Amino acid sequence: MSTAADVVICWSFAPVPKAQQAMFQRPTRFVVLPTPDGQHYATQVQAFGANPVRGILQKYAPGVTPLRIATLGFSESCQGPRALLASGDGGRIDTAIAIDGIHAQYVDQQKGIVAGAQLAPWGAFAKAAAQDNRRLCCITTSSIEPPTFASTTATANWIWRYATGTDDVIRTEELPPGIWLQAIDPPYVVAAGAVKDKTTGKIAFQWPRTEYTVAPTRRYRRANGLLILNYRNNDPSGIGDHRLQAAIILPTMVQTFLASRWNLNEPSAGTCFTVAGVGDTASCVPNEHATVVDPTYMQDPTPKPLEIPSIGPTPLPGAPSDTAAPPAGTPPTIPTTQPPPIVVIDRPPTTTTTTPAGGAAPSSSKSSLTLGKVLFVGGTLVSVVAGAVEVVKLLREGQRQARHARG
Repeated sequence: MSTAADVVICWSFAPVPKAQQAMFQRPTRFVVLPTPDGQHYATQVQAFGANPVRGILQKYAPGVTPLRIATLGFSESCQGPRALLASGDGGRIDTAIAIDGIHAQYVDQQKGIVAGAQLAPWGAFAKAAAQDNRRLCCITTSSIEPPTFASTTATANWIWRYATGTDDVIRTEELPPGIWLQAIDPPYVVAAGAVKDKTTGKIAFQWPRTEYTVAPTRRYRRANGLLILNYRNNDPSGIGDHRLQAAIILPTMVQTFLASRWNLNEPSAGTCFTVAGVGDTASCVPNEHATVVDPTYMQDPTPKPLEIPSIGPTPLPGAPSDTAAPPAGTPPTIPTTQPPPIVVIDRPPTTTTTTPAGGAAPSSSKSSLTLGKVLFVGGTLVSVVAGAVEVVKLLREGQRQARHARG
């Protein structure tokens, strides 16, 4: 018997927490794909065919007739939503959320010019979301600056420019109450840690204990259904801030923007996913392939004008000075002083994290995370990490252990 429901597709690397699943008032299925070992996320998604959503649902949610589709990624698992957006089902996705995980190579690192072709699926979906509110594209970043490839901040800048045609801060809506400088109670704590070089036995890198009582919001931009939230780093190494994105920001975005959107609106008000004619009504957004990108834009980094209604930028109480927009036409830039390379050390530290619990706030239980490997900035080089990764890519084993500990 077929059941009509909204569907959220995510990965075991960063699934939707149970507390946030409970916030969805309409029938909703949460499909959690296994984190691919030894293969790319794109390869995993492409194995389901040119229209992978159909194959994914047939395997992981048989009997479900999808109404709206959302996809979610954190860190490395943002490659999964990208693959879905690049597929034949890209135009039928209602919501895509990327938590501190969109990276790309640089065309010219000194000028800060990002390889836009690698961001095409995100750029096209964001552009569609910016036109109206029938799609939601939510992107968050920490302030980690990788040494050889574009940071999540730089890629978010590219996506914003492509979608809106400007570098200016646009705010067609204010943030919901409590999101700017979000209070975290009880505090989220990343314990101090250190990693030894397995060859010399000496401490190669260490990071401080970092306690978060407030989410360090830096800047936000919103053009209709496109929302980009940037956060600063409280931990100089970035380790604590990347973990904060997973533990606090991810559930906050799901609860505040996706759950509230789907609870409030009928499926036909968004982007309907249609299978074999089911739900194929005039009220649904047509199946526009979401990866069609103007090829001339790849050659010309100059923003193209696009008129979008704005109620801002509105000054925010306590907003730091870097909420101001860069001059129009300015490409994303990288610091003149590069941080030390990101490296891998094989000796595992033990880290204890504490996350909020109870109430409507994002929550999870206290867990002891033993990481199989740790990425860090600085110290003795063991091996330089290549590709689209960031400071804590190998949280995977620790997260698995935490989920196992929670039962």
